[in-house]
Amino acid sequence: MKMLNAATLPLQGRHLIEASAGTGKTYNITRLYLRLLLEKQLTVQQILVMTFTKAATEELRGRIDKELRSAVENWGELGASDPFFAHMESLFSREQAQQILKPALLELDEAAIFTIHSFCRRALQQQAFSSGIPLEVAMEADTSELLMEAVRDWIRCINHDAARFGLLAAEGWHTPEAFYDKFRSALHSTSEVIAPVAEAMQQAFADDIGPHFNTLFFARKQQVLAELLPHKTTVFELLVLPHKQAAEREAEWEELIAWLACDDDTPCPKAAGDFINGNRYRKEELKSVLVPIFAAFKELRGNFDKQRKNYQGTFEKQLGKVPAYQLVVEGIRSVRQRFADAKKTQALMDFDDLITQLSVQIQSEHGQPLIDALRQQYPVALVDEFQDTDPLQYAIFDHLYPKGAEQHTLLMIGDPKQAIYAFRGGDIFTYLQARQGADYQWVMDTNWRSVPEVVTGYNRLFWGQPLSQEMPEDLFGYDIGYERVNHTVKAKANSTPLVDPIADRHALNYLWLPESALATVSDEEDEKGVDRESTSHKVSAADLQQAMAEHCVSEIVRLLQQARLGNEPVKEQAIAVLVRRGAEAALMRQALADAGYPSVYLSDKEDIYSSTEARELLRVLEGLLECENDALLTAALSTYLMGGTAEQLAKYRDPDHELLWEQQRQRALLLRQLWLERGCMAMLMQLIHHDYQPAPDNHERALTNMLHLAELLQQASRRHKHPQQLLKWFKEQCQHQSANEESQLRLESDANLIRIVTMHGSKGLEYPIVFIPFASHYKDPARFGQTLYDYFEYHDVDTQAQVRLVGQTDEAIRQTTAEGEAESIRLLYVAVTRAAHRCYLGVVPFKNSARSPLGLALKIKDNDEWPDKLNELSQSSDGSSQLIILDCPDNSVELELAVQPSPLPDLPAITFSANVDDNWSLSSFSALVRNAAHVRQESKERADNDDVVLAEPTPALSGELPLRFTLRKGADAGNLLHDILEHTDFSQPHWEWSMEAPIQRFGRLDDNQHEALRDWLIECLHAELPSLVNQESFTLADLSWPQTLRESEFYFPMAKVSLSQIARCLQQHRGWSAPITLPGREVLAGMMHGFIDLIFEYQGRYYVADYKSTHLGESLADYCSDALMQNNQAHFYDLQYLIYSVALHRYLQVRLPDYDPASHIGGVYYLYLRGMSPDAPTGMPFAGVFSCRVDTSLLLQLDAVFADQALAAANEATAKPVASPSAETMPQQGELFSFDDEGGQA
Repeated sequence: MKMLNAATLPLQGRHLIEASAGTGKTYNITRLYLRLLLEKQLTVQQILVMTFTKAATEELRGRIDKELRSAVENWGELGASDPFFAHMESLFSREQAQQILKPALLELDEAAIFTIHSFCRRALQQQAFSSGIPLEVAMEADTSELLMEAVRDWIRCINHDAARFGLLAAEGWHTPEAFYDKFRSALHSTSEVIAPVAEAMQQAFADDIGPHFNTLFFARKQQVLAELLPHKTTVFELLVLPHKQAAEREAEWEELIAWLACDDDTPCPKAAGDFINGNRYRKEELKSVLVPIFAAFKELRGNFDKQRKNYQGTFEKQLGKVPAYQLVVEGIRSVRQRFADAKKTQALMDFDDLITQLSVQIQSEHGQPLIDALRQQYPVALVDEFQDTDPLQYAIFDHLYPKGAEQHTLLMIGDPKQAIYAFRGGDIFTYLQARQGADYQWVMDTNWRSVPEVVTGYNRLFWGQPLSQEMPEDLFGYDIGYERVNHTVKAKANSTPLVDPIADRHALNYLWLPESALATVSDEEDEKGVDRESTSHKVSAADLQQAMAEHCVSEIVRLLQQARLGNEPVKEQAIAVLVRRGAEAALMRQALADAGYPSVYLSDKEDIYSSTEARELLRVLEGLLECENDALLTAALSTYLMGGTAEQLAKYRDPDHELLWEQQRQRALLLRQLWLERGCMAMLMQLIHHDYQPAPDNHERALTNMLHLAELLQQASRRHKHPQQLLKWFKEQCQHQSANEESQLRLESDANLIRIVTMHGSKGLEYPIVFIPFASHYKDPARFGQTLYDYFEYHDVDTQAQVRLVGQTDEAIRQTTAEGEAESIRLLYVAVTRAAHRCYLGVVPFKNSARSPLGLALKIKDNDEWPDKLNELSQSSDGSSQLIILDCPDNSVELELAVQPSPLPDLPAITFSANVDDNWSLSSFSALVRNAAHVRQESKERADNDDVVLAEPTPALSGELPLRFTLRKGADAGNLLHDILEHTDFSQPHWEWSMEAPIQRFGRLDDNQHEALRDWLIECLHAELPSLVNQESFTLADLSWPQTLRESEFYFPMAKVSLSQIARCLQQHRGWSAPITLPGREVLAGMMHGFIDLIFEYQGRYYVADYKSTHLGESLADYCSDALMQNNQAHFYDLQYLIYSVALHRYLQVRLPDYDPASHIGGVYYLYLRGMSPDAPTGMPFAGVFSCRVDTSLLLQLDAVFADQALAAANEATAKPVASPSAETMPQQGELFSFDDEGGQA
């Protein structure tokens, strides 16, 4: 290749310009742009400039603007110090140059500087008639949900075929989410996908197994053969010649020798095994001689057989999965077609479609008009970062700007050594194809970024051998040669030299951390001089990573405290730590934080909706919208956003702090009102300003995320006006993260912080000092952890055509591994060349570190070679590189932490001497029956049990079922029905008022179902209830508001309650002869707590009622008395109403002057709402209604069980009534119940 001269490069034909890192690529692009304006007389609209990111286009536009302004202002003076301008000024006078460049500057905002996607979009839109694209098509940035729906459709189709669905299920690909996650890349592509064919796999296996085992074992077989043959005489004298079957044994020996000499996968013959059989030399005098002779052969045979068995087993496993792979390919094709059809129907295109459509149109037989139009519009194209192009993109340029065309110019600028974006579709083989098709090839060989020692250091590393050698080693492969880069005194970094008081630090520093550095030796052993390696524990990869992170941080701290850049101390922002993945970034961030130095992770591309703050905000929004639900409100109050602490949560759950709890509920109500009146943003900013207390060690990240989420919610609120709609949208985002750029985590700070960035993200950037802590880490490109991938993208070794394979074949694994390891070397090149003054590479003997990019560059064969290879490299680097062994005590430097901890006073611990009564607890009915006595019941437990079917349901009649049978089962339905009835005046219902809020909270009813729900509840109010006193009946509608108490919460004390006595009372009530066992400890003490849905008075008696949403069937006949009795007893609801009856008894005992339980306690009603109707089936007048009188003697007996006689007089239950929906027109509660305690709304 020739050296690039921007002043004389011919401005026609195809040019490939290879620009190594730091060689001034953008600098030369701006000069070529200036030449095109002046020499070609082109406008800025005619020079097509393309790169791959929006940020890069803006940077290019800015650099071109700067170059043109400098030329306009200083034309005629620039040539004195710049050969390029000396040449240009010889061709154009100042007046001529300004006449052309000034208009260009004015129109620069209209310059054709695009990303590849924006160019394709513009080309398709502006040339709509030529491109054949519909004018009404709309752009959609994220079509992932549309694609997912196509996956769901295909999975639904497959689900009807048990055999085919079973193939997917066996691999775990039978759900839409799993299928999409596994084959995402193939689904988004339009390239052909293939699967292995069984016959071809079998033939390949037969062809490969011999060479494979030859590679693995032939050298070892030759070694064993060479060791065995000298012992032939001894072996024959002891085993062959004295034996009567000497001829047979000699034949066995010959087979053994022949097997060692063969170079294929032939199994070890049985005769060889017979020959070395230990039974033939059991005598001690034979064994002592022959065992050592045969030991190596026995080991070889065992390893060979094991490897062959594993190899065969792996192949058979792969072969068995072929039908599943072929089904997946069928699925990918089907999903792609469904996806394309859906986009066509909806007139949508996404970013991938832009490139695909333009490339297809240009290559089609009708594409010439489009080609002619684009050539006329853009006679010149300049493509930056060309090494990241793909076959579809190159096809566009290849057809628009043919090789040898004098009237058109294509400038392709890139560096194949920096082709690191294969995961985005970048294809190094496409670049190599373009290189072959170029008319001219140029190279840029001078680094204008780094000091000379850095350039020399990485030249030595990637030359692959001492720089004195003429030709470099082929480290990069695929015909990507390494051109030695020159350095210059004019490099930017030379103006601010790095001054370090420690002399043994060079430009490139290899930090070698042997396992022995982590060996643990006791003080006593250390004094005795015990060898560290002999006493070391097994060192894990995590131990090595942590140790290397700490060493790197120690060096960073030293540089910040001791070194200078120019005349200034080294600042945090001058240091970059380059990592491969987020886990390494987290490790380095923590190590830096431990040393008192905050850092910023510049490559954090995680989705904001998957963050901790998003989950926390979701809890807050749910808790505020449904603050009547104690569980949701508690979850909200536990968050940093609402200032929650463990101490406060404990108080909320303490019965002695009920007032504090109600204050928090009132606070939540006010925040909800603020949301409803002024919007979500106002409410969130109120919380952020006054209550938010993020964790101190993560406050910047947390605050950035919370503000970001608030902004996204505000934007979404324009589409989702109602809070419930907004909450539903936000919950969906948290469950299914978006691919939008808007939802990527934002940078939390641009302050003077140490930068942590991925190697991929560092491309195009530069830093004075770079740390690569884990340069020797290896990731197998063909595996996820220890598991082989099931989908591979690689290139055919002969044609270089891209192959997309669903399945596992040796070729796919081999090629994927080779291409991945080659890219890892290119990634290391990118990382090292970011450094302007100094680079540190951490070298740790990880598993397979010899195959890491640094290991491949140094040709490491095993971990023992690291020190020697690193020392050899540093010794032959002309003083640019240094090996630093980190287990040397002399290398440690005492440094001060950035943040000095305050000394803690010596505080003595106080001895706890009090007695704790572990038997005291806050209990409830639910706690009794589930053995959870310490659970506080914050609200009525409404998870009605729909899962137990006690009788065969009656078949439903044909036709659409009413809502009472189709309403979703579970706690949400129970909450909906309870909340409505809690606030409904049975005799004068105001349905619109009582239904509005519960329906919003439920959120699963269509508008047309609201009326059906109201009609159902009206039927419940008018369903007959049997009188427990006489033969009459009544309805809920007969009860006025003052006759009822809703959602009554009670507490009453328990003193040494015997659980077995409670069980005997229940047994007596049921009339059973068999004993009943309740779970839990035998003796209970504390408080019994609960909520009673409804207490009502009718004809002078007081009743307990409970609403049930339990689903027993899809016919009213399924709610007969027997079914209700079975359900009631199966879930111990009879124990529940006995406890409620005791609470009512104790309450009335102290409230009614003439109280008599026999005349005042009426009984209990359990109302199964799905079965209640005034039109009950014949013979079932009280369908859905379970009713029961409680025997007075049993009630008093149970009351005595709960009471301690010394406290009997003090037993008292309290109840909390709710306010009337029209309190000013209703009689006060005290008119019937004489409440003296403060009422409150449940």
